[in-house]
Amino acid sequence: MTRRVPFAWFARNIVVGALLGGGYGAIHDQVSWSISPEYFTKFKFEQFAWADLGLEPRLAASWIGFLATWWAGAIAAYVVSRMAFRHAYGQGASGWPLARVVHRLLVVLAIAMAGGVCGFAFARIRAPDVDRLWGGWRTYGGVQNLEAFATVGSIHNFGYAGALLGIVLVALHIKRQGRVDRSSPEGLPPPVR
Repeated sequence: MTRRVPFAWFARNIVVGALLGGGYGAIHDQVSWSISPEYFTKFKFEQFAWADLGLEPRLAASWIGFLATWWAGAIAAYVVSRMAFRHAYGQGASGWPLARVVHRLLVVLAIAMAGGVCGFAFARIRAPDVDRLWGGWRTYGGVQNLEAFATVGSIHNFGYAGALLGIVLVALHIKRQGRVDRSSPEGLPPPVR
């Protein structure tokens, strides 16, 4: 039996995921700006020059944060929606209202945030090696506070790794939950008559 994919349901979930991801990125980059404005003035503003709206630098950091993460939220929402649709069995999309999808996306965001915290800890541990690991930014990029710059770089890198881990863990949870639901009498599709 094949089920029709509910396009509007998928689209809604992906838009919500993109907005959650982008909102997280905007807030995240305010924290990042507080640690290292140079991360933006020496790197991100140049990387996102195509998106320059002429905003005040701190607001521009949030705009860049949105642009840098909306897609991760959209991918997370696609994976959550795809797994939910595939493993919800008899329920289909109706078994996954928006609140249930958002809950899973918030779990992904929490794991991404935990990844960022690990990145901060990693940067603190590796602080004595900052010149060796990140020295090119001082030499070629003109970065003055290399330790703060490296801290934000690590937070960002580990945050993306956390988001990827969160997507995988939530997808596996949905798959496992689908198996549990299917094994119970309530989770079985109705008999064919």
